[in-house]
Amino acid sequence: MMETMGRKKARRRRSFTNEFKAEVVALVHQPGSSVASVARDLDLTETAVRVWVRQADVDDGHREGLTTSEREELARLRKENRRLTRMSRSSSERRLSSPRRPGEPVRVHRSGEGWAARHGETVVRAARGLPVRRLARMTPMSGSRRKMASGSQFR
Repeated sequence: MMETMGRKKARRRRSFTNEFKAEVVALVHQPGSSVASVARDLDLTETAVRVWVRQADVDDGHREGLTTSEREELARLRKENRRLTRMSRSSSERRLSSPRRPGEPVRVHRSGEGWAARHGETVVRAARGLPVRRLARMTPMSGSRRKMASGSQFR
């Protein structure tokens, strides 16, 4: 019972325009005002006001750190990086989705490469990165399987 009396309710996250933040920073910089008094008067958290003042000092060159434009660019680049990483992962997962185990021999017909090509009996162990559909096209088929794959029996 004692614990719930001292706790405040969580405040809903609010967003503020850059103009409003600049006005708050100007109020803090006025003589005789403090971060705490400005925050209390405007019903803001002290932490938020301190962050805005610190960022304004960085943007004005009075303090070391990333400027607002640099932060925006960094956020944009991180978002793009996440998108490209997701695309890369999804394409590599599709590419490696073969029902065979890595390193297992795969029969592949390689046209025009010597005796094996003439007899259709090439075994390749380095087919790990090929998509399943590519392997299916490269594997020699019997006459009936070839007809099914081309769809000629349905015409």
